[in-house]
Amino acid sequence: MEGDTLESLSRLSIDLLEFLYKEDYQRLLNIADSFPEYYCRENQFDVIVKIDGEDCYCNSDILSSRSSYFRTALSHDYVVKKGSYIILEEPSISPDTFKTMLKFFYRGGINLNNLDGELCISLLKAAEHFRLEELIEELQRHIIHNKTTWLQFNFIRVINGVFVEDGDERIRHHLIHKVNDNPWYLLKSDELKILKSSCFISVMDDECFYVNQGTVWDILIRWGIQQSPTLRLGVPNWTYEDWMTLKEAIKELIPHIKFSKVSRNDYYGKILPYNKVLSTKEQNLNDEMIVQ
Repeated sequence: MEGDTLESLSRLSIDLLEFLYKEDYQRLLNIADSFPEYYCRENQFDVIVKIDGEDCYCNSDILSSRSSYFRTALSHDYVVKKGSYIILEEPSISPDTFKTMLKFFYRGGINLNNLDGELCISLLKAAEHFRLEELIEELQRHIIHNKTTWLQFNFIRVINGVFVEDGDERIRHHLIHKVNDNPWYLLKSDELKILKSSCFISVMDDECFYVNQGTVWDILIRWGIQQSPTLRLGVPNWTYEDWMTLKEAIKELIPHIKFSKVSRNDYYGKILPYNKVLSTKEQNLNDEMIVQ
């Protein structure tokens, strides 16, 4: 153990001397990137984090110093041990995400400029899981300001990622304002089909969401049709079973439409043609509002 440690430190010292001599800053970054790998060597770890069948070796003092999550997880008497090692299971995080997180735990920072948007979103969810408030804010700012093109082409996937549960307020508001300014981010998206119903509801219920409700109805109908691949082509050709299929697909979302804010023109031009998907109570309520 002692020999391995001395060998690693000697190699690290040589690398640092070469940096000082050549002022090779890329080499310095490579050295810094090696710190997590060095501290996760067998003679330096006392925690094994199991992620998707892969073992990641960590130092409990370093994890606890960075994260209140780990301070709690590593302090309980009921933790699983294998010999002198603590075993933790993290099934909701991918190996690549956790290995990148280790750079934050060991170095106090991550070079986000070298990461793609998908990994940034995964890191954001991991940072929430590990209660890393500073990193959460940094990731949200980076995604909003430095991943604009990626966000545009992955809009639905990002909504599915950040509207799953409370949190990510900065990026949630950014996405909501994008849709407010241009509902086509949803209405014309090629990936509208994969929008999770729970995330769709969260968007509709957000207090900052002010898209015209007639347009929201258009989005809902298009989403429902895409959830129902057995529907016949062309609404005029639909049978009773087709209408019931669409009704079943969107029944949980209809109550989140603010019918009281639907204009008379939108009611007759957009909602009335799909009246069969509404319950009798919803139909009567809408008729009363239009009469008023």
